[in-house]
Amino acid sequence: MTNPSLPTIVYEASDHEDRAYMRSMNKKDIGQINANLMQRLYKSMVEFNNVDFGEIPDSKGDIKKLKCYEPTVECLDVVEKLASENHIKEPAIGDTKLAIANIVTLKPQFTEAFKTNTEYIMVVYNTCVMAVLDATRLLITEYVNYITGPNKEPFKLTGKSDRSRGLRSLECIRTFNKMVKDNTINNTLVGLQSATASNLSGELAIPFAIVAGLVAILTMSRQLILYFYQARVRAADYLEMEAMFLDANKLTVEASKAPADKKKKILMKQEKVILNLRRLADGLKIKMEDADIASREMEGKQNGSWSLKAIEKDIADKKVDGSPTINII
Repeated sequence: MTNPSLPTIVYEASDHEDRAYMRSMNKKDIGQINANLMQRLYKSMVEFNNVDFGEIPDSKGDIKKLKCYEPTVECLDVVEKLASENHIKEPAIGDTKLAIANIVTLKPQFTEAFKTNTEYIMVVYNTCVMAVLDATRLLITEYVNYITGPNKEPFKLTGKSDRSRGLRSLECIRTFNKMVKDNTINNTLVGLQSATASNLSGELAIPFAIVAGLVAILTMSRQLILYFYQARVRAADYLEMEAMFLDANKLTVEASKAPADKKKKILMKQEKVILNLRRLADGLKIKMEDADIASREMEGKQNGSWSLKAIEKDIADKKVDGSPTINII
């Protein structure tokens, strides 16, 4: 596939003959295919978007207004410091901190989306913040298991049996960071906000220049929606885990400064906190790893049915019955 505007999902779901035809498509035809794919992606997100985002939507695009903002940043700082002290180099720490910084940078676009009720951009914000919480959870879990585990296994962000298992949020965070760096996110969000409607459920006119970026962002957000949907996880679960981790770290600091007669009591208290933390962390880890597998299977099944023939039939049917469509201009 040489044309970057060709939708990869549709291309890969199509047979050899249709792939060859897609490579010769003109701009107008490619625009129609992408428009239909956008509606399918958005419909999929709406269908499975019963995720418990907690207070995230209430911050209305300003991540710093979240009660979890400072604890999350502090957790990442602590993990980074402890990892450094143990000579551990883990890129995921920097990736997660960069994602937070990027969400802060995109505050104007996100807050404007909440003011104008631009639903898709609101979903991008909610899913990206939730992904940051999940990635932080992953880092805390791996570090705690590294320090307290019976075999002191190497600190490495991998699942128990599959290298990519349980890493969906981290993968999407890295995709998000890359799209921020090359201005795909900013250009697409600004272009979408200037479109002729506030969401993707009705008539919408989208500039062709942002089509590829919008499909990429929709694809990323749908991956996260399906992941969190399968996990049935709540934002509150992550916050509870962060609080335990920070409490355990605080007790470590207190113990290091306490006299001998008080140190033992502090360490006994810390041991109980860490035990509860490990139980919560391990429970979430199993849940998220299973959700990762299930969401990838769900995504693959949906994508596999979105062939060029299916898309073309859907476009024709919409013209006949007058269903809302997206116009590429």
